[in-house]
Amino acid sequence: MESVRTKPAPFLASTVPRRHVLVHARTLSEMFESFLESCLGIASLSIIGDITGPHLLPVLNNMCVQRLSVNMEQLFRDEDFERSIFGHSDDKECAVHLQDPLFAAASHLDIFDHFNINQEEPEEMLWLKHLSALPALTHLAFSSPPNSRVIHSVLDSCPRIDVLLIVFPVIGKNTAKEYLEYIADDISDNRFVVAIYKDYYSDWELGARGGKDIWVRAEEFIARQKRGEIEAGDYFLDDSPAIEPSN
Repeated sequence: MESVRTKPAPFLASTVPRRHVLVHARTLSEMFESFLESCLGIASLSIIGDITGPHLLPVLNNMCVQRLSVNMEQLFRDEDFERSIFGHSDDKECAVHLQDPLFAAASHLDIFDHFNINQEEPEEMLWLKHLSALPALTHLAFSSPPNSRVIHSVLDSCPRIDVLLIVFPVIGKNTAKEYLEYIADDISDNRFVVAIYKDYYSDWELGARGGKDIWVRAEEFIARQKRGEIEAGDYFLDDSPAIEPSN
């Protein structure tokens, strides 16, 4: 993002490689918005931290992002978000609008929102039930583990989804195993995968360079399971390669 601070928008539009963009909270929201307006051809976008918000949505809705990683709460943030997202207010609709143009072309959606595994009920998480309406969605990931009721709700309502991925960093390997033991008896769908990644940034870059990122490794894991090479009911993918060198 150094170029965003030092170069005018026309320069960015013609020179900055803009198919894959990862932006961190340290980037000023105004700077990020200016960058996006100049680079509407982004295909893969990962937004980390709290630089997002409703003022960015008009710009994002002009894009055709195919792979999106985002915190929904931050993206659609307002002061009543907690009440509206969990349906605790009778006079407010859900703050997350999956019908926005931003999501129309998204085939891969990585959701950073935090889940309370002991409390969520699918019928209370109003926006999740609209995932089935996303026309291009085939790959869905949660970076915070939902409970089995939420998982069943997503898998049952989204037949087009090929991969439902719950991801843990490598330092959370034991936590991932405990989570899988906690819900394993309730899951019987080979589209479901609990996976470990070595480092989010490295893995994201690996995918941007055309390497085998966590999505590809999950696809291969599911294919091997379907061929009988992996025991039925084994949903744990412990595979975190180092980033491949660029050519």
